[in-house]
Amino acid sequence: MLSLFQSLFDYQFVALGALRVILSLFFIIEGYQKFPKKKTVDSVENIPSWKKNAYKSFFSSIEFILGMFLCIGLFTQAVAILLPFITIKRGYYQYRHKPAAERNFSFYILLGIVSLFFVFSGPGAYGIDYPL
Repeated sequence: MLSLFQSLFDYQFVALGALRVILSLFFIIEGYQKFPKKKTVDSVENIPSWKKNAYKSFFSSIEFILGMFLCIGLFTQAVAILLPFITIKRGYYQYRHKPAAERNFSFYILLGIVSLFFVFSGPGAYGIDYPL
């Protein structure tokens, strides 16, 4: 193959592993930050809706667990199939409800495409399911 730096092809699995870990850290941090915080209730009017908290904690825990699986390289291809749906859901929510958010919809599309990349490429270096 004609390439300027042919010796760098030896490190492509390390680059995949680094990309997998960086992507997983994003999902771990985002999932952890979205967990509902426990607050003291001053009056009956301040009680939050249990459905909203259950929905939020469910998707936060799913995102956190999938990020952990992606970080250690366990079930990488199955996780990589599920993560684009979560990122598109989150991007749509940001676009619909918070138009002046710090991240826009194209950022979440990029995250979905990068996580879908691991379906076809595998876990990379230091992944548990690499030998599978």
